Amino acid sequence: MGALKGSITYAKFLVRGALPDDLHQKFLARIRTRAFKPLTPEDEDDVSVGWMPIERPFDDDPSFRADGTFFGGYLALAMRLDRWKFPSSLVKSKMAAAEKAYLEKHQKERLSRAEKAELRDTVERRLRREGEPSSKAIDLAWNLQDGELRVFGRSKALLEHLTELFEKTFAVELVAASPYPLALEQKLPKDVEKALVHVEPCSFHTRKQPQTGAARSTEPSLAELVESRRFLGREFLTWLWFRSEILGNELRIEGFGTSELWLEKSIVLEATTEAGKEKATLTGVAPSGAPEAKRALQQAKLPTRAKLCVRRGDQDFALTLDADSIGLSGVKIPALLTGEGDDPFHERMQLVEEIEGAVESLYKQFLVERVRSGFADETLPAMYAWLHEEDEAVVAKHRRAAKRPATADA
Repeated sequence: MGALKGSITYAKFLVRGALPDDLHQKFLARIRTRAFKPLTPEDEDDVSVGWMPIERPFDDDPSFRADGTFFGGYLALAMRLDRWKFPSSLVKSKMAAAEKAYLEKHQKERLSRAEKAELRDTVERRLRREGEPSSKAIDLAWNLQDGELRVFGRSKALLEHLTELFEKTFAVELVAASPYPLALEQKLPKDVEKALVHVEPCSFHTRKQPQTGAARSTEPSLAELVESRRFLGREFLTWLWFRSEILGNELRIEGFGTSELWLEKSIVLEATTEAGKEKATLTGVAPSGAPEAKRALQQAKLPTRAKLCVRRGDQDFALTLDADSIGLSGVKIPALLTGEGDDPFHERMQLVEEIEGAVESLYKQFLVERVRSGFADETLPAMYAWLHEEDEAVVAKHRRAAKRPATADA
């Protein structure tokens, strides 16, 4: 129920494809065609997946109205998945009893393969008549204007079902948000967007300069870039950590305002070595300030997940940022002002999009800085000095530069 209330943890997708004219009427017709249908004991399938009204995901009657599906510029739905699933120990026990009874009745010593299959089918149908299918639902909110879909859950199985159902229903393509697709959404300067195709990972724990990838006879595919540019998310979180410490409450976020940003409670750092993955998980009031945190960075571990707090005036936001997807989970937003009608949904979505937009605005700022010469000449030396707690003059110089207004092309 994350779209309307409760915990705000979601997976973000970018929606690709043209939308029809009079989409309210056409989309309602498509939704009704793929509405959820309850499972019955006689069904051949053991899974049923379909759409339900977001406010009534477990009703018996999946009726859809425009005013319960479209909320201003959003389309909001629930996907429901029911499954016949019984504990293997229960099925095994029932089968043993059924086999024994069958052998005694027919005076046989063993069952044929066909008899055993038929008996299993009988046992499973009996269990279905005596029980209820397991039922799960997951919310979604689709910003039709921005082409962004937020699915309020992270279950891999549910997301796979939802992706398939969504693409079939609305004749669009879903692209899971991750560092490279999100970079393309930021309306970057052309030189920055072009440079991202060839940028290579950098090293914060040494003085090694970032390299530009060698020219190729063919440009990498989008799928290759999506996978090969995931390191940008970890570098972004490292940069954000650095910026939060040197700027404190003077962090300017385009479209969001001057804010305080800090890391708290938990941070996870990882490195991939020949021996495998090495991970450090730090928790506490301010784990990013602990000696162990910078020691992990010095060992080439980069943050993969961290809890961030953002304060803008009297509004406090909190979230966990996943670096490999630039995804948000455990989002806490300021208390809603309204309490009735559609307004709470809009206000909730607006606040979620505001804090997400703040993170992505900072990500854009990082990307612009990352691929230009100033990163190697100024930012990396400052980060190295910050990490190793040396040469404060270099950090101070970067602090002064960071406080200057951004240039027009950034």
